[in-house]
Amino acid sequence: MLALDNFDFYYGPLFTNKWPSIRLGLLMPNKFAAVVNRFSSSFEVNKNIMESLGTINLIKQIVNNRDPPKEVGIIRKRFDSKLSKLQENKTNNLVRFQQILQIQLITMLKAV
Repeated sequence: MLALDNFDFYYGPLFTNKWPSIRLGLLMPNKFAAVVNRFSSSFEVNKNIMESLGTINLIKQIVNNRDPPKEVGIIRKRFDSKLSKLQENKTNNLVRFQQILQIQLITMLKAV
């Protein structure tokens, strides 16, 4: 948690409103991609192997304006959920911080 707090402290102001998305991307499990060389003599063989492994050709889907695979929707929902939780935590932390400052201020005023 300390590392995340430090990242939030230093990179939050640097990336401003983009930071929650960047942070979430860093915390998500790895996703893998493969780029197949179209000019290779074994392109068709490699393409068939990739298709048999159940890979998705995202470029083809984007070009053909097809709906993204359902996995993309699931990932998007997870992303939105985690982003929402991050924003809630940020708000809760700010409220707690304000409460602590108020208590410290009251304590200091009573001491005077």
